[in-house]
Amino acid sequence: MAVTLELTFSKIILRTTDPAHEAYAMSIAGKVENKNIGEFTYSLSSQNLEKINKVFNGVQLPKAEVVKGHSFLQQMREKYLNYTRAKSRLRDIMKLETYPLEPNGKFFPYAHQTKIVGGIITDPFTFVAADCGTGKTGSAARAAEILLSTGEIKRGKILISAPLSILFTSWDDDVRKFTNLRTKILWAPMANKTLKIGDLKVIGHGIPEKPIDAITVKSKKGSRWVKGTVIKAGNLDIFEEAEGGWEKMQVSWKEAILADGTGVTFGPIYGQVTQKEKTKELWIQESLKDPTIDVFIINHDGVRIYESILKEHHFEFLIVDESTKIKSPSSQVYKSHVEISWNCKRRVTLSGTPNPNGFMDLWSQYYFLDRGMTLSTSLKDYRHDYFTPIKLGHFGGQDAVKWELRDETLKQLLVSRVRDASIFFKQRDCIDLPPRTDLHREVYMTSTQSKVYKEMEKELVAELTDQRTGLNVVIEAKNTLAKIMKLRQITSGYVGHADGIVAIESLANNPKLEELDSFIEELGDEKLVIACQFKEEIYTLLERYKHLGIAAIFGDESVTNRTENIKTFQTTNKIKIMVLQPAAAAHGITLTQAHYFMFLSLDYNFEFYYQTGKRIERLGQKNAMFVYHMLARTDTGSQTIDHDLIDILKSKSSDRDILFDGVSDTVDIAAKLKQRLIERVQKQQ
Repeated sequence: MAVTLELTFSKIILRTTDPAHEAYAMSIAGKVENKNIGEFTYSLSSQNLEKINKVFNGVQLPKAEVVKGHSFLQQMREKYLNYTRAKSRLRDIMKLETYPLEPNGKFFPYAHQTKIVGGIITDPFTFVAADCGTGKTGSAARAAEILLSTGEIKRGKILISAPLSILFTSWDDDVRKFTNLRTKILWAPMANKTLKIGDLKVIGHGIPEKPIDAITVKSKKGSRWVKGTVIKAGNLDIFEEAEGGWEKMQVSWKEAILADGTGVTFGPIYGQVTQKEKTKELWIQESLKDPTIDVFIINHDGVRIYESILKEHHFEFLIVDESTKIKSPSSQVYKSHVEISWNCKRRVTLSGTPNPNGFMDLWSQYYFLDRGMTLSTSLKDYRHDYFTPIKLGHFGGQDAVKWELRDETLKQLLVSRVRDASIFFKQRDCIDLPPRTDLHREVYMTSTQSKVYKEMEKELVAELTDQRTGLNVVIEAKNTLAKIMKLRQITSGYVGHADGIVAIESLANNPKLEELDSFIEELGDEKLVIACQFKEEIYTLLERYKHLGIAAIFGDESVTNRTENIKTFQTTNKIKIMVLQPAAAAHGITLTQAHYFMFLSLDYNFEFYYQTGKRIERLGQKNAMFVYHMLARTDTGSQTIDHDLIDILKSKSSDRDILFDGVSDTVDIAAKLKQRLIERVQKQQ
């Protein structure tokens, strides 16, 4: 019986008239479009072509003949051949003791960093899955400099996409520190937030390189173009030319500035302040025209907001740092990165934890790089090849499904395929760092806290179980975590209500804070980094320890202040304590002037937990490190949700391959916390 293949731009159509072939055709991960004529469709990928070749070009079945689309087949073969050659060269580089690099007078790499640079130069679509603190940023910057010097990449055609929190403190600083490249930051705030033009690095003449907070003087009706910019006491003021000329307040500001002798000159900026989005767009467009710039740097959401502008610039080299930001193929951030990358002949992703929620996180990151060469051209095929769906329940009108690897053999196959296609380094395997010791400091909650905690615990267990049967009730993971968060708030001295979060006890009697007082006193002059999840904790700490010198990196703090605070912490003694909110400070920040770290409260997100603790465990750390976890017990000594959560998080990081073991599924964490909670309460009854 004849078996034919028709290749289109996106599909492989396999036709056979023999019903006996159906089982073989279905095993290739396609679907039957019309059973009557035996037509099967698959996404066009090298993997699917390989599968068809193995099944139908074997001894038992007739050969599949390509009747249409030979040009597509030739293109796929050529792309796949280039891909395999690049990966072969990459594996050869990884076997070297060091990769030879020409010195630039700034970059003095470790042996593993030479391989990162060499790998990026050799492989046009590279995933650098190296652990936190291994120097990925400097290595990628040096590779970009080499590619620019050889003429493979043109000046101004390099774009780096990174978290907003590290645009200045990591990327801009490191590019300048390790290379001779000229940078420009295209900082693009979220569209729903008020624009602070001062945060846009250079606006007019006389504006310093560092970003500064903005004070915007609202324009009168009829106002047209920004007249100029001036600086006073670290603030940027924007003056506009209204119909009646300069306003009295504007004149007074101008006179005061000139009287200060700052030497600031006035220069135009394009756009109308009243049209904020238009102003930002025009500013970015003008910035991209700057012929002196080698590398542009933007935040992840900026790629989404300004996709059309960035796409028109035709970048040739795109580096995505902390690439888990694009792990969701349905997100607009992911789609925007893919869209602007089509013209890029080189793409690089960087991550210390590429699969925080399991192996499903990998597909979109690798598709962004190589358009399906490593894993598959479609998420559907990727799921079919490696996973099986586990139904968790029915939520929000649809089935909730968790995708799990079918067996250990497929897991090893997937790990092998991904590692062969990636630059892979564990921190302790390539950097000689001082030892790290993880310790617990436990406190007993007050009687009031304990009473509220125990009542809340019983109430939650009643919600999470069927009272008639005692069986677990299937509840959506995020709902479980939301309920359990109330317990975590109580152990920290707070409890959530419909109208917000309030203190259970007087803050002066909060056991965790009292223990923290003692700990800080023990440290003497030593610096300390504290991680906590709740903003209420952060504001309490800022007030409580302001006399010692304290700063914070969290959602409410401006990028400007974050940047300045990190530099002050690292270079002076003005700041003794740095407070981190994991969601805002888990990536790219270096705080090696401290070697003591305290988790005052914990985050469910394994990626945030793992990476936040690495802020002191990085290149440049010279002292033995001590990482503490503050855990609360009830007034009778019983363990709490604090103990449950740290046990689960530590189990996911101990003796496991963090980068490729898929160890921190949120559903998994929710289920384990739920089970621990139920078992403890039932044991007490």
